[in-house]
Amino acid sequence: MAKSIIEPVPEFPFETYQCFLCGRKTMLEKHHVFAGVANRRISEREGFWCHLCVDCHRGVDGAQYNSDTGDYLKAVCQQAYEETHSREEWMALIRKNYLGKEKKHAEPSDKGFDHLLEGD
Repeated sequence: MAKSIIEPVPEFPFETYQCFLCGRKTMLEKHHVFAGVANRRISEREGFWCHLCVDCHRGVDGAQYNSDTGDYLKAVCQQAYEETHSREEWMALIRKNYLGKEKKHAEPSDKGFDHLLEGD
Protein backbone atom coordinates (compact mmCIF):
# COMPACT_ATOMS: atom_id res chain seq x y z
CA MET A 1 0.00 0.00 0.00
CA ALA A 2 1.31 3.42 -0.96
CA LYS A 3 1.02 6.41 1.33
CA SER A 4 -1.75 8.84 0.46
CA ILE A 5 -0.77 11.35 -2.21
CA ILE A 6 -3.33 13.89 -0.93
CA GLU A 7 -3.06 13.57 2.83
CA PRO A 8 -0.06 14.76 4.82
CA VAL A 9 1.54 12.34 7.26
CA PRO A 10 1.53 13.71 10.83
CA GLU A 11 4.91 15.28 11.62
CA PHE A 12 5.29 13.99 15.15
CA PRO A 13 4.56 10.55 16.61
CA PHE A 14 1.98 11.95 19.04
CA GLU A 15 0.00 13.68 16.29
CA THR A 16 -2.89 11.84 14.74
CA TYR A 17 -4.50 11.86 11.34
CA GLN A 18 -7.55 14.00 10.82
CA CYS A 19 -10.51 13.98 8.46
CA PHE A 20 -9.34 15.28 5.11
CA LEU A 21 -12.55 17.27 4.67
CA CYS A 22 -13.54 18.61 8.09
CA GLY A 23 -10.46 18.14 10.29
CA ARG A 24 -12.13 15.92 12.90
CA LYS A 25 -9.61 13.65 14.65
CA THR A 26 -11.93 10.93 15.93
CA MET A 27 -13.94 8.14 14.34
CA LEU A 28 -11.77 8.11 11.21
CA GLU A 29 -12.13 5.65 8.37
CA LYS A 30 -9.95 5.02 5.35
CA HIS A 31 -11.65 6.21 2.16
CA HIS A 32 -10.55 4.78 -1.18
CA VAL A 33 -11.25 7.62 -3.60
CA PHE A 34 -11.83 5.22 -6.49
CA ALA A 35 -14.05 2.32 -5.45
CA GLY A 36 -14.82 -1.09 -6.89
CA VAL A 37 -12.55 -4.11 -6.96
CA ALA A 38 -10.16 -2.97 -9.70
CA ASN A 39 -10.25 0.71 -8.75
CA ARG A 40 -9.68 -0.05 -5.07
CA ARG A 41 -6.46 -1.82 -6.06
CA ILE A 42 -5.43 1.23 -8.09
CA SER A 43 -6.29 3.48 -5.12
CA GLU A 44 -4.11 1.38 -2.82
CA ARG A 45 -1.21 1.18 -5.26
CA GLU A 46 -1.22 4.86 -6.27
CA GLY A 47 -2.12 6.38 -2.89
CA PHE A 48 -5.60 7.58 -3.90
CA TRP A 49 -7.01 7.43 -0.39
CA CYS A 50 -7.43 9.58 2.69
CA HIS A 51 -8.88 9.50 6.18
CA LEU A 52 -12.46 10.73 6.57
CA CYS A 53 -14.58 10.92 9.70
CA VAL A 54 -17.63 8.70 9.69
CA ASP A 55 -19.91 11.63 8.74
CA CYS A 56 -17.76 12.80 5.83
CA HIS A 57 -17.31 9.20 4.70
CA ARG A 58 -20.68 7.49 5.10
CA GLY A 59 -23.03 10.28 6.17
CA VAL A 60 -25.85 11.58 3.99
CA ASP A 61 -23.51 14.11 2.40
CA GLY A 62 -20.43 11.90 2.73
CA ALA A 63 -18.10 10.88 -0.05
CA GLN A 64 -19.72 7.45 -0.38
CA TYR A 65 -23.17 8.89 -1.16
CA ASN A 66 -22.68 12.45 -2.41
CA SER A 67 -21.24 12.61 -5.92
CA ASP A 68 -20.09 16.23 -5.51
CA THR A 69 -17.97 15.28 -2.49
CA GLY A 70 -16.68 12.16 -4.24
CA ASP A 71 -15.84 14.10 -7.41
CA TYR A 72 -14.04 16.74 -5.35
CA LEU A 73 -11.78 14.06 -3.83
CA LYS A 74 -11.20 12.58 -7.29
CA ALA A 75 -10.17 16.01 -8.59
CA VAL A 76 -7.79 16.46 -5.65
CA CYS A 77 -6.21 13.07 -6.44
CA GLN A 78 -5.89 13.91 -10.12
CA GLN A 79 -4.31 17.25 -9.33
CA ALA A 80 -1.79 15.64 -6.98
CA TYR A 81 -1.05 12.82 -9.43
CA GLU A 82 -0.45 15.24 -12.29
CA GLU A 83 2.20 17.05 -10.27
CA THR A 84 4.51 14.13 -11.10
CA HIS A 85 2.74 12.47 -14.03
CA SER A 86 1.12 13.55 -17.29
CA ARG A 87 -2.57 13.90 -18.09
CA GLU A 88 -2.15 11.02 -20.55
CA GLU A 89 -0.86 8.77 -17.74
CA TRP A 90 -3.85 9.75 -15.61
CA MET A 91 -6.29 8.97 -18.43
CA ALA A 92 -4.65 5.60 -19.08
CA LEU A 93 -5.04 4.74 -15.39
CA ILE A 94 -8.47 6.19 -14.46
CA ARG A 95 -10.03 6.91 -17.88
CA LYS A 96 -11.85 10.04 -16.69
CA ASN A 97 -10.72 13.63 -16.32
CA TYR A 98 -12.00 15.31 -13.15
CA LEU A 99 -10.28 18.64 -13.74
CA GLY A 100 -11.90 19.76 -16.99
CA LYS A 101 -9.94 20.91 -20.03
CA GLU A 102 -7.80 23.26 -18.00
CA LYS A 103 -6.01 22.15 -14.87
CA LYS A 104 -7.91 23.66 -11.98
CA HIS A 105 -6.70 23.66 -8.43
CA ALA A 106 -9.09 21.93 -6.06
CA GLU A 107 -9.03 24.09 -2.96
CA PRO A 108 -11.38 24.80 -0.12
CA SER A 109 -13.33 28.03 -0.22
CA ASP A 110 -13.18 30.54 2.60
CA LYS A 111 -15.96 28.42 4.17
CA GLY A 112 -13.68 25.36 4.19
CA PHE A 113 -15.08 22.34 2.42
CA ASP A 114 -18.70 22.91 3.44
CA HIS A 115 -19.47 24.39 0.03
CA LEU A 116 -19.11 20.89 -1.42
CA LEU A 117 -21.85 19.58 0.79
CA GLU A 118 -24.19 22.50 0.07
CA GLY A 119 -24.02 22.16 -3.70
CA ASP A 120 -22.66 25.69 -4.38
